[in-house]
Amino acid sequence: RPPARSRAVMAVEKAAATAAAAAAADVLRPFTELPSPLTSNLDSVGAAGIVRCMRANDAALFRGHAEHASLTDCAPAAARVAQLAAEAVRSGRESAVVLAGAGTSGRLAMTLARAYNRALERARLAPCFHYLIAGGEQALFSARELAEDDATLARADLQALEKAVFARTRGGRVLYVGITCGLSATYVGAQLEYALRAPNYAAVLVGFNPVERARRARLATWGRSFHDLALEMQARASETAGSRVAPAHVLTPVVGPEAVQGSTRLKGGTATKILLDAIFGTAVSAAAFSPLCGSPPVGSAPGEREGGDGAGAHATPALATCERGVRACLAAFDGAAAAAYSHVDRLGELVSLAGAARAGGGSVVYLGGGGAGLVGMVDASEQVPTFGADERDFRASFDGGWDAIRRHPATHRRPARAGGRASADDGRSSEDGSERVAGDIDGCMPQRRASLGGGDGASASAAAEAAGDAGKVGGRAATDDDAEPGAQPRLEVARTASLSPLPVVAAEAFVVAASGLAKLGKDDLLVVLGGGNGRLPASDDVAPGVLKAVLAAKAKQKFKMAVVTPEVAQHDRMLCVASDSASDPQHDDDEVVTPPLVAEALAGVCAAAELVLPLTLPSTAAAPLLPGVDSLAEVALKMALNVVSTGAHVLIGKVYGNRMIDVRVSNDKLLHRAAAIVSELAACDTDLAMDAVLRAIHGLEGHADAELLARPAEEHISVAVKKERVVPTAALLAIGVVGTPKEAERMLKDHPSVREAVATAHTGGAK
Repeated sequence: RPPARSRAVMAVEKAAATAAAAAAADVLRPFTELPSPLTSNLDSVGAAGIVRCMRANDAALFRGHAEHASLTDCAPAAARVAQLAAEAVRSGRESAVVLAGAGTSGRLAMTLARAYNRALERARLAPCFHYLIAGGEQALFSARELAEDDATLARADLQALEKAVFARTRGGRVLYVGITCGLSATYVGAQLEYALRAPNYAAVLVGFNPVERARRARLATWGRSFHDLALEMQARASETAGSRVAPAHVLTPVVGPEAVQGSTRLKGGTATKILLDAIFGTAVSAAAFSPLCGSPPVGSAPGEREGGDGAGAHATPALATCERGVRACLAAFDGAAAAAYSHVDRLGELVSLAGAARAGGGSVVYLGGGGAGLVGMVDASEQVPTFGADERDFRASFDGGWDAIRRHPATHRRPARAGGRASADDGRSSEDGSERVAGDIDGCMPQRRASLGGGDGASASAAAEAAGDAGKVGGRAATDDDAEPGAQPRLEVARTASLSPLPVVAAEAFVVAASGLAKLGKDDLLVVLGGGNGRLPASDDVAPGVLKAVLAAKAKQKFKMAVVTPEVAQHDRMLCVASDSASDPQHDDDEVVTPPLVAEALAGVCAAAELVLPLTLPSTAAAPLLPGVDSLAEVALKMALNVVSTGAHVLIGKVYGNRMIDVRVSNDKLLHRAAAIVSELAACDTDLAMDAVLRAIHGLEGHADAELLARPAEEHISVAVKKERVVPTAALLAIGVVGTPKEAERMLKDHPSVREAVATAHTGGAK
């Protein structure tokens, strides 16, 4: 009889079988959910190594992943969407462009809609960009459980928005852009399905997996899988590929696995911004300003285009121009992405500062205005669901508060009065900006005006009248808080109308005045964003009065401070501003220089800061994408802040290898991601991993029974969102080092670093 196999041999065989099964499953697993081989040791390389690993992983943004289409390869398809968007811009209030997403995708939808409406207002054209985010405005600040999985709410939100937009007309054309990095969000899928069935819609799917790797799980609230929908959209797009008014468009370049497995806020979010900025920058430029430099005029013949993988031999002149514009934008964004890593050593030092702040129990607080401030807000909002962080671990302070996010840019030119030309108003009531007026909303995105809080002391009637039937958006009725801002806004967030007031944490995140700075202590890190060497317009700079308050607070409270700022290099060509814009009265304020008071105050802040990180943009990215739209600098800033926040959490033990081992389970996708992470950490099959996850969620001493396994996923998620450390608890259970969730909790308490606890479990030890 053959000798009995040792336990060690059996364990090795089990691990090999599990690995083989996992490799087979990876054939259909979304790339966005796979671990990246470039960052497999992310948790053991130190701050500078983290930066270099993430730089290597981000290279796939433009270089592509294996045999799959890259961002640049999508230029012809993106050009067709840009042409539709340009037509929507030209038709004004008879058309709408709707951007929608969940989580990071929805937050980016808001920032994009805001930026391009501002650009249209500069050109005195009607704003036509709108956004929807799963979970409503509160989801801009924090994760909203189950909102991503609600198909019924998704359809209701889109229908209500359409009704509000076309309240004064008999309807119009809608270009709907659904953003879901992993091709997985039911909220987006249900709206895309609605758009495909509506005769006045063109539907665009944006994601970063091949269609065949779209999510296959079927949710009860929808009745179909995203995979089914993606296949239908792909078929519709192929059938109508030559049509100018094709009802379906699929933009799914592949940028490869994320630096932290499944964290699509990183490359996925950056690719979303780059692709849509290229599309809408081209569209707004063609419709409102002039073609991008390097593009032929709209009336040129298709044969005048440079050769290459173009829109086709029979492309119309307008489509050819759009493709050239998209390609020019993508080339500029390639340089902007490189700028994030232009000073690797200093970026590593900033990662160390952020990690030290978090290790000492302090907060990392971003402070900025305009687009830079929004980049900080988006990054800070992502930390709770991604790393199981506390709401106060990463915070964002926006100069001017929530009112400033939704009002016109400070340099917005008011419409000309009879017999007079338009005038610019910098939006500040005092020279140093210490007292800012809110400015008018002037019809910008009226359907959002009816659902966002205004200032104090005004009624909702004006907003409701301007918005037509927009008093009801997403099923919510306007209230007296839905008014335009008053003349003296608070430096804090305004109330959100007809929802509950913003959570305390979200409200505190926007406090910029002394009351907010007074809370910073020696363990905290303040990161001031933007405003370098005249790079950002005056409306995006933090007001000098606020910067002076920062200096005074730092001297007294001794918190750490860093400045992250785009750096202007000398350049010899502009990306998109027409050659005669300097002499054109319509563009007489497009060339913006940082005001002396801002420059002086910022210089003082830089001198007092422990670190100044410049983001050096190349000549191809040295000019704004459009007048007032500085998306190129924002991409560099986004990527740099992503490295800072990710690196800080790696340094404090929230990542094992390159797995996010403390992810917050807030929807169906994250429930299954949690099981996948546990399966990999414990080298067990997915059934055992899901059993461990359910035991962690419900606090079970024994295994989950058939009745619990049969419950709808929503029941598990509604419990999980209220619990901390679900994934590390489940991992310890699955590894077998502990027998019950309570024992796992004790082990995690003894090891504040989650990574250390999991590593200890793998060695078979426990305290």
